[in-house]
Amino acid sequence: MNIQEMVLLDGGHRESEWPIEIALQLIKDPIPWLPLEESGQSQLPLFGYVASFVNGYKRYEESVAPIMKVLGENGSFENFTTQQLLDTLFFVWRRYRHIGSTLTKESELQLRKMLFIVVSRISSENPPVFIRS
Repeated sequence: MNIQEMVLLDGGHRESEWPIEIALQLIKDPIPWLPLEESGQSQLPLFGYVASFVNGYKRYEESVAPIMKVLGENGSFENFTTQQLLDTLFFVWRRYRHIGSTLTKESELQLRKMLFIVVSRISSENPPVFIRS
C-alpha cells in the first residue's frame, strides 16, 4: 500500500483544489514568470496566483525553504516533497513582492522544473492529497 503525500493549501486562496490548469499554462508558455533581467514581459499574475496557494512561512523560520539552497546548482528536485516544491515557489513570489527581485533565465528554468515535477506527481498513480487548512 502506498502512502499518499499530504500538501497543505494554507495560503491566501480559499479554493480547495490546487490550480493544475494554470500550472500547466505556466509551464508551457515561454513568457517568463517574473520579469527577467533583460525584459519586462512576464506571467506575474498567474505565477503569483499559483505560488500563493501555500504559505511557507508556516513551515520555515528562515523564510527560505531548504530547496532554495540547491536552486542554482542544477540539482534534482525529485527528493523534495511536493510541499517543499510549492513552498519554494511561494518564497520566490514573496521575495519578488517584497524586494522586487528578478529571475535569471537559469533560475526560472529551475523553477519550471519544480512546477513540472508537481504537475507530474498530481497526474501519477499515487497523487498527493491537497488539504485546505
